[in-house]
Amino acid sequence: MSEKILTISVAAYNIEKTICKCIDSVLDSDCKDDIEILIIDDGSSDGTADIAGEYEKKYPDTIRLICKENGGHGSTINTGIKEAKGSYFRPLDGDDWLKTDNIDNFVSRLKKESSDIILCNYESHYGKGCVKVTDYTGLKDNEKYCFEEIVKYVDWMNYHSLTYKTDILKKNNINIDEHCFYVDTELISFPIPFVDNISYYDMELYCYRRDDESQSVSSSSRMKHISDSKKVAIRLLRFLRKNERSLTTSKRKYLIGIIAGHCLWHFKGLMLFSPDKERYRDLILFERYIKRMSPEVFEIMPVESSNRMHPDVDIVKYLRRFNYKPYFMYGAFSKMKQGAKHMIGMVSKTRKV
Repeated sequence: MSEKILTISVAAYNIEKTICKCIDSVLDSDCKDDIEILIIDDGSSDGTADIAGEYEKKYPDTIRLICKENGGHGSTINTGIKEAKGSYFRPLDGDDWLKTDNIDNFVSRLKKESSDIILCNYESHYGKGCVKVTDYTGLKDNEKYCFEEIVKYVDWMNYHSLTYKTDILKKNNINIDEHCFYVDTELISFPIPFVDNISYYDMELYCYRRDDESQSVSSSSRMKHISDSKKVAIRLLRFLRKNERSLTTSKRKYLIGIIAGHCLWHFKGLMLFSPDKERYRDLILFERYIKRMSPEVFEIMPVESSNRMHPDVDIVKYLRRFNYKPYFMYGAFSKMKQGAKHMIGMVSKTRKV
């Protein structure tokens, strides 16, 4: 393989139905000679590895198939970082894809780039062709910012927006939890202490599929993997506590916001369950742990809740105010609302038929 500008690390687990769209979105560009695609097969039981193997045979200078035992999304990222030869590193989930029309421009800019992180817009694709673009208002295209400047405009640099200088990840041993869901926030957070400069490209690069109820962000999946969101929250809080003395004020403030957002995510995940004594105990212990590890994360969680415009924006503040006593009443009410929404959906579907 010739020297590569960009490594695209594809997390591939049982994605035989989507892998072709994912890989072709990159191969259909004119700059594939500058790109290395690592297809990290995470112990798939379907035809994912066979399809990837055919691509590898056809494009040996661009594609490399790496087969490994199942270790989860984090393990594919860790493997990709270890194996990457490109100057920059972009993770890509195998059921998503990149915007082909913008890849050439993106890679052309990377050839002249020196920033630690590249920030781009991204698209969320829902059912029936609905597309939502997430961009970063206030930033200038092709502008380089120091970290202290960019956080004046950006509260959260999303996983789907970020491309990393590979050396930042390799030299600082960035390692993500394995056998665990919801590790995106770890990849967002762990490199921050080592980041100085960030460049913004005003283009959509990543296309995020949001039309599958089996996705990890669905309510059913969040409930199934509630222990994983807790595991990530604990690791993030420990990471902050370990590094906070060496962080600049702006980096510390930024990470507090990111970690508060994930803790809020887990908090609301606990509220998805029917209220019972076990979940109530989990909620109380989790809150105590947050407050002990980082009082600032604890204090900012209600603010993050309001900022993110969730349907129940004051739930954290409300439960804390009354010492969590309304938990059982609120949980039962939430279940009633979910049931009502389900019934309305069923009636709507019946009417359409």
